[in-house]
Amino acid sequence: MSRRPRIAISLGDPCGIGPELLLRSLAMLQTWAEVTVVGSRAGLDLLEAGANRAVAWRWTEQPVLPPPGVSGLACGLTV
Repeated sequence: MSRRPRIAISLGDPCGIGPELLLRSLAMLQTWAEVTVVGSRAGLDLLEAGANRAVAWRWTEQPVLPPPGVSGLACGLTV
């Protein structure tokens, strides 16, 4: 029995990935991967409000930040 891969998706990407796009994709994504969504509480609240009941939500107040100098892959932004 193989384990499903784990993926993390950034919510509110500067290039346009928003809560509505992630919400439409979440059900399909969860069939083949363990999905972690990283983003602001306000954006995640929007997702939770419109999500399928099959989605399990866990919250953390701990910020998740990349190491200094790591660039954004899609937009070439330096964090």
